[in-house]
Amino acid sequence: MGAAGGRRHPWALEDRAGGVRRCVRGPFGAPPPAAPAGGGEGLVGRTLGSYRVTAFVAAGGMGAVYAAEHIRTGGACALKVLHLDRRTSPEARRRFEREARAAGAIGHPGIAAVHDFDTTADGVTFLVMELLHGETLEQRLERVGTLPWPAAVAVTSDVGSALSAAHAAGFLHRDLKPSNVFFARGGAGAERTVLLDFGLAKPLDAAASRVTVTGAAAGTPLYMPPEQARGEPVDVRADVYGLAAVLFEMVTGAPPFHDVNLAKVYARLLGEPAPAPSRLAPCPPALDAIMARALAKVPNERFPDVGSFIVAIRGAQFA
Repeated sequence: MGAAGGRRHPWALEDRAGGVRRCVRGPFGAPPPAAPAGGGEGLVGRTLGSYRVTAFVAAGGMGAVYAAEHIRTGGACALKVLHLDRRTSPEARRRFEREARAAGAIGHPGIAAVHDFDTTADGVTFLVMELLHGETLEQRLERVGTLPWPAAVAVTSDVGSALSAAHAAGFLHRDLKPSNVFFARGGAGAERTVLLDFGLAKPLDAAASRVTVTGAAAGTPLYMPPEQARGEPVDVRADVYGLAAVLFEMVTGAPPFHDVNLAKVYARLLGEPAPAPSRLAPCPPALDAIMARALAKVPNERFPDVGSFIVAIRGAQFA
């Protein structure tokens, strides 16, 4: 999969059936974060609010994730808990709150539901989320390499629907990547595509003024547009770019600009046109012009919204 690498998503349980394997690389080849010492800060068996922690699931950069159950109903859920060393960070708490508010405001079946947000008396900050079983797009690509064109279009359409709902509710995602797309297993083998992690989500009016207070880039360089990499104002066309970069990887096996050296990733992102996917993998020739537009360096040259991009790729097979 090139240098895209990464961790399994922090609050999605790994599906070991069918040979799904654990990803062992972090971004740009770095090892993923280790599980917190003692099974995750000793939270297993503890009650946080109305939820009893039953198992440690995974650790991410911002927090650790646990399986839990409601103490009265017994309903299963996932708790995303802010790491101990992040709990005094106002920005980390704001990201947690943004994730909770964004998911709650959008209310789309293709977005992981957040049911609650709370902080215990001793300072444990956590989100209560639906517990998903299955695998991420990143894990699937690690397993199969690339997706057939029809499957790639279906995944892009599903994620695009969730993104369009987010935009309509006034939020940008800003961190589209294969590890944030999850295939949730349901009954009778049915799958539901879910867009995860709105920790970097921003209200459109705030994102249009500045990506961060300092102007520093937020997101994942392999999938972010040039203006986001430079810390400039962004709008819905930044998510168009991110979705196109994910589609590019589904079809070709790697993101448009990939390298083990982060500085080279930025240099290519800012200075090179995206390669034509039909030169790298079997796909409709009409996709080349569509991807060139979606991955344009200048936002005004891209599709104006996610919906028009989805219409274009659905029509590429018949162009």
